[in-house]
Amino acid sequence: MSNLVSASWLSALIAGVIAVLAATGFGDIRVHLATAAIVALCFAVIGNKENARLRATGASEHAIGAATARNMGLVWLWGAGVLGISYAVLLTPWREWTHFFAAFAIVGILCLLFAAALNRDADQNSEDQTLLKLGRLLTFAQLIGMLATIAGIAIDPDKSILSKIRPDWAANIVFVFGGLSLLAISAYALWHQRKNATVS
Repeated sequence: MSNLVSASWLSALIAGVIAVLAATGFGDIRVHLATAAIVALCFAVIGNKENARLRATGASEHAIGAATARNMGLVWLWGAGVLGISYAVLLTPWREWTHFFAAFAIVGILCLLFAAALNRDADQNSEDQTLLKLGRLLTFAQLIGMLATIAGIAIDPDKSILSKIRPDWAANIVFVFGGLSLLAISAYALWHQRKNATVS
C-alpha cells in the first residue's frame, strides 16, 4: 500500500474520517452535516489543485490520471471509513450499511490500483492510450452516477440529510457530500481532458 499512497494522502483520509466521527459523537445533525461538507470540499480542492499543478508543470496525462484516480479513491475510502465505524460503533444499526461499506471500500481500492497502473505507465513514458481511455470512460460513468445519486436523495421523500427520523441519515450525508466531491473531481478532470483534446 505504501507505494500507492503518500503520507499526506493517508493523513487526509484519517483526518477526514476522524472529523466526521467526532461530529457524529457530538450528536447534532447540523454539526455532522457541516463537517462532512467541509471535508468533502477539502478533498475536491485537494484533488483539483493537484490536477492543475501537474498540468502546469507539464506532467504526462498518465501522471495526471493517476493523481485523479488516487484522489477519487480518497473520497471513496473516506466514505467507507465513516460508514463502517459510524454504524458499527456509534449509531443505531442500519441493515444496509455493510453493503455500502463494502462497495465503497472496493471502489476505493480499485481507484488506487488503477492509479498505480497509470503511474507505472508514466514512469515508463508509455504512450499507450488504453488506460487513459478507460479512465475517461470510468470518470464519465462516475459523474453520471453521482448526479443520479444526489438527484435520487433529493427527490426521495424517504431520504433526508436534515433529520434523524430514519437510521440512514448519516449515510445520506456521506452520499450527498461524497458524491458532490467526486462530481467536482470528475467534472474538472473531464473538462481539462476535453480542452486538451480540442487544442491538439
